[in-house]
Amino acid sequence: MREVSSDHHRALVVGPIELAAPSGSGPLDGVSFVAKDLFDVAGHPTGAGNPDVLAAAEPARVHATAVERLLAAGATCVGKAHTVETAYGLSGVNDHYGTPVHPLDPVLDPGGSSSGSAVAVAAGLCDVALGTDTAGSVRVPASYCGLVGFRPTHGRVPVDGVFPLAPRFDTVGWLTRDGAAARALGSVLLDPPSGRSGRAPSRVLVARDLLAAADRGLAAEMEEVLRRVEQVVQAGVETVELWGPGDGDRWADVFRTLQRHDAWAANREWIERLRPRFGPRVAPRWEEASQVSDAERDAAETTALELVGPLHALLGGDTVLVLPSAPGPAPRLDLPDTEAATVRSRLMSFSTIAPVAAVPEVSLPLLQLDGLPVGVGLMASPGNDELLLDLAAALA
Repeated sequence: MREVSSDHHRALVVGPIELAAPSGSGPLDGVSFVAKDLFDVAGHPTGAGNPDVLAAAEPARVHATAVERLLAAGATCVGKAHTVETAYGLSGVNDHYGTPVHPLDPVLDPGGSSSGSAVAVAAGLCDVALGTDTAGSVRVPASYCGLVGFRPTHGRVPVDGVFPLAPRFDTVGWLTRDGAAARALGSVLLDPPSGRSGRAPSRVLVARDLLAAADRGLAAEMEEVLRRVEQVVQAGVETVELWGPGDGDRWADVFRTLQRHDAWAANREWIERLRPRFGPRVAPRWEEASQVSDAERDAAETTALELVGPLHALLGGDTVLVLPSAPGPAPRLDLPDTEAATVRSRLMSFSTIAPVAAVPEVSLPLLQLDGLPVGVGLMASPGNDELLLDLAAALA
C-alpha cells in the first residue's frame, strides 16, 4: 500500500494509506478520499466510533455502494475517518477515541458526527470525504471547518453498506474544499439523474427569522453573500419567514422524537445483544431513544406534516432558500456541560429542517464571523440536488 501523508490531526481510524485502488476511470481520476467509519471498505471492519462494535465486527467483504461508486469513477480511498460514537451527536467529541483536531484552532469543536471526514479534508489529508448526515452531521462540520458539505435528497444515494443511525433521516453526504468538487461527486453518487443540471434558480429566498436568531453580526455579514447570489442568479433575493409559530423548537422537537423512535427500531437488536459500552455523551441518547412510544411518534408525525407542507410549497419549482448552516462559528470544546447542551439545542433548530422535510441542502464556506468560518446553507425542493450543486460550483 502507498502511504499518503501523516495524520497529525487525528482524523483517521485507518490511514492515511491506500486502502482501495480505483476500480475504473472517470471524472474522479486522481482524486483521493476517506470514508467515515460507518462505511464498509472491503477488508476492514466498520467500528462506528465504538470499540465494542469494532471488536465484534468482521472485515467487510464488499465496499459500501457509495465507496464503490467513487472507486469506479477513478478515485482512491486513503483512509477511514473517525466519527462520533454511532454517529449520535453534532459535536465532534468521541469519549473513546478523542476528538479530531480542528484545523484552524485545536480548542474548537470540529463538529460531528462526520468530524474525521471534515478534518481530513480541511487538513489536506485527502481531496474529498464521504460522511453521513442525519441531523446535520455533514453540514455542521462543513460550517465549522470552512468546507463545502452536501446533504442530498433522502434516498438519492444508496446507503447499502453504511452503519445506520436513523434510516428515516440517514443520508450519504460529502465534504469538499470547493463547489466544483462537490458537483463532481454528485455526478457520480446521485441516483437516478434528475435531468435538472444546468438550470438556474427561478427564485431566491432568504430566511429572515433564522438570520435574526443567529449570532449577533451574522445578518450583516450575510448581506455581501446575498449580493453575490444575486449577481450569479441574476435575480433579486426575497425575504421570508421559515420557522413559523413556535420558531425552530418545533422542528427540532419533532426531529428528536422521530429520530429516537427510528434509531431504536433500527439498532435495538444489536445493542441489546452486544451491550456495548457507550460513552457518557452518547449513552443517555440511546436511553432516551429506547423510551419513545408509538403514540409520541404518531403525534410527531402529525406535527411534521404541518411543518413540512408550507416549506415544500415555498420551495416549489426551482426556488432556492438561503439560510445559515449554523447559528455561529464552531464553539470551544471546553464549554461547561450546560452551555454545550444549549449550543446543541440551538444548532438543531437550524440543522433539522432539511431532514424533517427530506430536502437537499448544501453548506458553503462563504461567511466569517470573528475570523472563523460559518456556512451559508442553500436549500431546494426534493430531487433538486443538481440545482444546488451547480449553484455551489458557481459561488464557492
